[in-house]
This record gives sequence, structure tokens and C-alpha cells, in this order.
Amino acid sequence: MFKQGPVRAASHRLIFENSPENWQNGFPVGNGMFGGLVYQPEETVMEMAFTRHNHWRNNLKKWDRLTLQQLREIDKNAPDTMEKMLSAERRGKIEPCFKPGGRLRIWQDEFGGAPAGNFFDRRQELDLAAGEVQSGYELAGKAMERITLVDPAGDVAITHVRDTYLHELQLNTYLAYTQRIELYRLYDPDVIIHNIGTAEDGISYIEFSFGEELRTIIAFKVDGVPWHTPVAQGCSVSVEIDLDYINAAGPLSYTVFQTMIVSEDGSGNLLAQAREVLNRAAAEGFESIQKRNREFWNSFWQQSGITLGNPALEALYYNNLYQYGAQSRGDVAPALFGLWNAERSAPWCGRYTGDINVAMYCWPLAALNHPEMLEGMFRTIERWIPVVREETLRTYGVDGLRFPAGCGLRGEETAPSMYRLMSCASGFYMDFYRKAAACYPDKETLRKRIYPVMLAAAKFYIALADRDSSGKLRFGPSWAPEQGVIPAWNVSNDLGLIKPLWQAVVAMDSELQLNTPEAAQIAELLKEFPDYPQKEGEFIDSASEPGRTELCHPGYLACVIPGDDVDADSPLAAVAQKTLREHLDHTCRKPLAGKIGSGCDLTWGWMLAAAIRLRDSEFANIMLEQVGLEDFVKSNGMFAYIGGRTFKSISEKRAGYDVKNTQPHSLTSQSGCVRARDYAMTMVQSGGGFMFSVQEAMLQSHKNQIKLFPCMLNIFGNKASFHNFRAEGGLVVSAAWQDGKVVYFRISSTRQAYHGTLRWFGSNHISEDLAVAPQRSLKQLAADTFELELAPNEVIEWGNADNACAADEHPPVIKSYNDKIAFDYGRKGPYYL
Repeated sequence: MFKQGPVRAASHRLIFENSPENWQNGFPVGNGMFGGLVYQPEETVMEMAFTRHNHWRNNLKKWDRLTLQQLREIDKNAPDTMEKMLSAERRGKIEPCFKPGGRLRIWQDEFGGAPAGNFFDRRQELDLAAGEVQSGYELAGKAMERITLVDPAGDVAITHVRDTYLHELQLNTYLAYTQRIELYRLYDPDVIIHNIGTAEDGISYIEFSFGEELRTIIAFKVDGVPWHTPVAQGCSVSVEIDLDYINAAGPLSYTVFQTMIVSEDGSGNLLAQAREVLNRAAAEGFESIQKRNREFWNSFWQQSGITLGNPALEALYYNNLYQYGAQSRGDVAPALFGLWNAERSAPWCGRYTGDINVAMYCWPLAALNHPEMLEGMFRTIERWIPVVREETLRTYGVDGLRFPAGCGLRGEETAPSMYRLMSCASGFYMDFYRKAAACYPDKETLRKRIYPVMLAAAKFYIALADRDSSGKLRFGPSWAPEQGVIPAWNVSNDLGLIKPLWQAVVAMDSELQLNTPEAAQIAELLKEFPDYPQKEGEFIDSASEPGRTELCHPGYLACVIPGDDVDADSPLAAVAQKTLREHLDHTCRKPLAGKIGSGCDLTWGWMLAAAIRLRDSEFANIMLEQVGLEDFVKSNGMFAYIGGRTFKSISEKRAGYDVKNTQPHSLTSQSGCVRARDYAMTMVQSGGGFMFSVQEAMLQSHKNQIKLFPCMLNIFGNKASFHNFRAEGGLVVSAAWQDGKVVYFRISSTRQAYHGTLRWFGSNHISEDLAVAPQRSLKQLAADTFELELAPNEVIEWGNADNACAADEHPPVIKSYNDKIAFDYGRKGPYYL
């Protein structure tokens, strides 16, 4: 238990002195499955854009696809025609698309005329520790505050509004106020409205579908003040409420309860269900639900945490951990944009993208010590398995699992033409399985839930295995994600994922004593596994390439991250480092002119993580500070899915966009000013890449070795600690670092014994056995490396526990990363200046 966790989270309250006006820069709230973004457009008290993870337009026609046998015939006889043949595959034009639920708006007060001219103040804060958005606004005669949260026990968002100041002339005069509360959806040609209105009991609702079986209702109810004048038109329903200061004895308050119910098969009386949910919440009341929500988040923050000397960077970590907690605790995992999407049709249809994006979201999950956040990914993949198994058998002729490069909630392949040829998705998704099994070892879970899926994915790669003319093992035909020749063989991205998957399957088969023939076959194939393609001292994209090419993805680093095969101690470390450092020299997604950067949504997080694994702290610092923070971070603690710059003039902006030999869509999608960055959407993978990199800088546990503080970055400051991180082998680890020295660690095993090594990286070198509590020592094996043998449920500790929380608590203020970064953590500048 990290007892200081709630206090650390509370110190990173996100403060906007002037509320965000647009949903893209709003503040997140959610219960893991349902939630959205809270913001305050002009002339409103607040607005919340919300949705639910299972809210999809699903319709997709089956494809007529080329089989693996046909693909190999084309490769053998006419490889130059493969792209054309793949493009000719017939598919449905309408593909699955993740959809927003709707928006709830509270309009600004009126009293015979809009008092916009008297609007003095508006602010908004995200209380991470409490899991709620708090805000306030002030008019000439009164001030009100609002609190918005989502019930952790049900799909209800609650906004409580109350007076905090009344001018002496406000009460018992003719100044009665009204507000209009509106539930609406923006125009969407896919939507069919089935029912809309306000019932006699005050339930306002919109029931709709996307022309298929899935049906949705969004609804709200106001409690605490009278309502009247319901209006329903188009995709909007609203009521007016009275704030009757003429007869009021004192300050007024009211609560808005809103819900969203999704019936995936279209069954059930959705209005009756919504009525039951809203009435139950109203009967319980705001204070009770707020108490439950705060108790949940108090417990959440005690499961793991960090401290850093840099207050803004520590705040960014906690903010992104909060985002994970708010959208990663349901039966469905976040797709490309998670719950933070209000577009009617999100870019790339908001799908599950298997070539890196969703995989990067998974990277920090195992180490976070939040097993509840693994469940959504497990259950989502389990949803897909029947469809994926059927398609794998039909197209690849094997009873295995070839996961699609892109899909919706049902698992049907959506990637067209050559994108469909990509073969890395099974490896990326099984990396999540592999690390979940390593950090939470349990034989029953391994036997029933993890190993069967990993074996089935491994069988797909057996089918993909082939022999070249000299008899050497190769994999294909495939395609490196978004780049390179078509078809490609021995794609580096594929190899970096197939190898650890196969090794894990062989080890699991042995542990479970199953002796499956496929595991035996894989063990033999591993003996002749292909080398990662390279030329002139660096990795190349595939064995089909003549050498260095222009790239979109740094996929040839998959053997480093997430594959765990190459690290700083590997014979291939120098090759990996050269590849890493020179990747941006030959990317076709170039940044805006004038500085190092990337015009790609996924590159900086992948390269940051790879640099840390290779212990290249200098390059990692550049990736985090000069790219991740300067070009991608937003003032609300999220990352823009496409980065950019903050130019100060039109001429500077035009010069910045003068970039040659780059992809036009990549260049023109990049933002050029602060406001444009604020209006950029957020993808789930960016926060994952950032959090994982911070974790990895302080703790690595691959290859049966616990590494403490292997790659500390200058931007972290001179103090750092982590608390209750999970490590492979099921260990729970905490440690502290100050001024370049390891000053404390605590390691505990769970139900399983651990046999491995411990290595630390610090200036306090030890040349003898390491004495640890309680009254034992760790045998030294090499410099700063010790034998680590733990019995089940054993705990060892070294150093002064008073140093466990290394960095002092930071005050809850707006925080600056550094002077070069245009965005702070939070936003200064009150409304009235």
C-alpha cells in the first residue's frame, strides 16, 4: 500500500484559471466504462461530452479475401501485382466506428435577459485525488460552484450546482433566474432517432440507433429545483429550471443526473431502464455518491505511485494514471481515442488498431499494480476470438488466431488492401498477455485464460513460417506497418514480436506440463529463428529491403520494445542504438521545420521507451523534453495525437510548414499555435508510452533481473521514487533514488518464489554481499549485481524507510515543465483579465 498516494495525487490538482472552452481540452471523468470530458463553452455554465466503450456502429460486410496459399502463389509468380490484387478484395464500404453518446449542457443564467455582460469569473479544476471536476462562475449578483463526477458503481454522471455567494440584493427581490438544461447530439447522418422527449416525471431522453440492432438511450433528470417548458427538436431535448431567489430563504442548489444505456442487441425497454437508474441515483443523493466516488479514488491512489523532483512531470504522470483509472475499468478496453471522443466519426473510425496504438496503451498496465485495469483488454480480446478464429481458419488455413490490424468491437478485420497484409497484431496483443502472466503469475489463470490464446496466436505464426530457396526459415508474405515493399519477408516488426511469443509459449507449456505438439514444433523452429535484418550497422525494415528506406513507424525497434530481446546489455545494443538515433533522419513523417520532432502520432513514445531500455539517457531526455513535451503535451495533461509547434507569427508559421519530402497529411495535420494544440484530440497510446517510459526509467524486470533506476533522466530532477510497482515474477517493488544514489528498496514476493538477480544503477557502488532486512544478505555476483532468491510471500528491505518517498510533496498549483515549453500543467489567465 502506498499510503502517500492520495496526498501525491491531491498535490497535482489540474487548475485552469479560465475554464476550457472546447471538449478536446476538457477534463476527464469516468468509471472505467462510461464517462467523458467536462468543459465550459461561451454562454454556458458547463458542458459534458460523454460516451461508453461499447458504443459502436458495427455494420461490416464479410470480405472475399485472398488466402495465404493464394498470396504465396502471387508472391512466387507475380509479386509486383500483390498490392493491386489486395486492393481488389471486395469489402463493405461502411466499417465499424466508435461513436460518441451525446452532450449535456447547462446554459448560463437568465433573468429577463442574458447577463453575459455581468459574467466576471469562471474557473475549472480537476481534483485527481477525489476523481471529480470542480468549477465555479460569478455574476454580478451571485456565484455558483459545480462538481461533476461519475458514479464508480453505475453509469451515472452527476453534476451538483450550488450558490456560494449571494449579493444582499439578490434575495427576496424580483431577480428570479432560469437556466436551460439541454441534452443533445450533433448532426450525424448515421443516426436514426426512435424516441425523444420529456416524460411527466421529468426524465428527458433521446433514444437512437445507427440503423442496426444496437440501440442507445441518453437521459437526464434534475433534482432540487422546479422544471418546466420541455422542448424537443431534432437531436436535442431540454427543460428550463427556476432558481427562485424571490422566495428563497438562502442559497439554492440542484443536481443533474445523466445516464447512457447501450443495448448491443437492441433488446429491452431502454426508457424504463434509464428511469430506474436515474431515480435510484436521485434517491441516493449527490453526497452519498460523492462519498463513494472519493472512497474509490482514495483506494485507487494507494495501489502504486511515484515521486519526482520535477513537479510538472510528476503531475503529468498522475494525470495520465488518473485517465487510465477513469477509462480502463470496464468490460471493454479503450479503442484509439478511448472515452475522450466527441467526434461523430473519429479519425480512423476510432477503431482498435493492432499495429502499435492499442498495444502501446497496454504497455504500462502490468507494472501499475492495478490488476482491475487488465480486465478490459482481456475481455475485449475474448469478444473477438470467435470471429478472429473463423477468419484465420478461412484465410490462413490454420486453427489459430491472426488478430486484425484494425477492427471494431466484434473483431472483424477493417484494414484494407496492403494494410490487411500486416502480420504484427497477434504479436502486439500477445505481448499484453505475456506480461500480464509474468507480473501476475497464477497457474489456473495461465492454464485457462492466457496459454490457450497465446498458443493459438503462436499457431498462426507457424502457418506464416516458410522456407526460402536455400531452406532458411522465413515469415511471410507480410508488410511492415505503413511502409516498405509489398510483399515483405522477415519483417523486423514481426520478428521482434514472434520470437518472445514463441519463447513464452514454450516456457508456459513446460510449466503447465502440457507437452503440446505445437510447443515442441515451436521449440525446434526457435533454434533456427531468423536474425533481425540489418545493414551497415543498423536494423532495416525487412529482409526484402535493400537497406535504409523512408519509414513511418520505428517498427524495427520491436525487438527492443516491447519484445524485450535486445537491451543495453545485448550484443545488438550498438545496432539498436544507431537505428534509434538515426530513425528521424529517414522518416517520411517529418516535423515542422526548425527542431527535432516527429509528424507521427506514435513515434516519440516508442523511441522514448526504446532509448530508456537501451540506457541512452541523453537521447531519451531529448525525446521526452524536446518532442513529447514541446510538441505534444497539452495544458490539460493529455497529449495531442498529432504534435506541432507554437509559432508567434504568420511568417514564422509559413516557414515552419516549409518542409520537403514528407507526407502531406502528416505535415498539414500538425498544429502551429497554442489554440490549435488545445483543439487536438488525444489518443490512448501517448499516455501509455509516457507512463511506461517513466516506469522503465526506474524499474525494469525482463530476463529475470530486477533493475533499479537503470536510466534516470535529467528532466526528472535529483530525486525520484516508485512505490508498489509490479515486476515480472510477481514481485512488488518500491525504491528511492537521490542525487545519483539508490537510497532505499523494498521487494516482496507473492504466492510464487522468485529466482533471479537484482542490479542497481547508481553512484553508490557496492563490492560485497548486500545486507538486507530481515537479517539476511544477497550474494554479490558482479558489480552492483546480486543474487535474488525469495520464498513465497517473503519481503526484503534495504536502506532507511524514511527515504522511501524521495521527493518532497509539491504544492497544488499550475506547474511549469521548463521555459522552452509553451504549455504548463494547467492554464494561467483568469477570465476577468
